[in-house]
Amino acid sequence: MSDMQAERNNGNLVIRPTGKIDGGNSGGVQREIGSIIDRQDQAVILDLARIEYLSSAGLRVIAVTLNRCRSRSQQLALCNAMPNIYKILNSSGFDKLLPIADS
Repeated sequence: MSDMQAERNNGNLVIRPTGKIDGGNSGGVQREIGSIIDRQDQAVILDLARIEYLSSAGLRVIAVTLNRCRSRSQQLALCNAMPNIYKILNSSGFDKLLPIADS
């Protein structure tokens, strides 16, 4: 992963990771996401538009983020997943755990 952008708007935090999330970088990605999320954020949105590859380690990053948000009574949603990423999320059951929006 080369870059991660984040912005806040009316209590919503949008995080935009870039590249791939796999076993080689998932720990760093998880730490960076964790450092960005603030207790005052009501909702966290992971915008996956620029994610090209997501391994099982990447799914774990999302699961850990979901658990962290739930423990703080925050909502987590995913959006803008490319078709190949959406297929991974769907086949892994993540579509039943949290909202996945087209945009």
